[in-house]
Amino acid sequence: MDDDVWLVPHTHWDREWYEPFQRFRLRLVDLMDDVTARGLAEPGFRFTLDGQMAAVEDYLEVRPERRGTIR
Repeated sequence: MDDDVWLVPHTHWDREWYEPFQRFRLRLVDLMDDVTARGLAEPGFRFTLDGQMAAVEDYLEVRPERRGTIR
């Protein structure tokens, strides 16, 4: 069977979904640190944030020095 399978790494960021906002944001920061490092190391790597700017804004409040990397 020669069917292609595509995996789409992604996340959906919901503030205060099942943990307090700041605790959940720390999880987001860990995730985004990993995603940006992997993106820099592997130019073909793609990651989808589900079209939400809130995740980017929340991340950059903690890591403002990463603005250029995120862009």
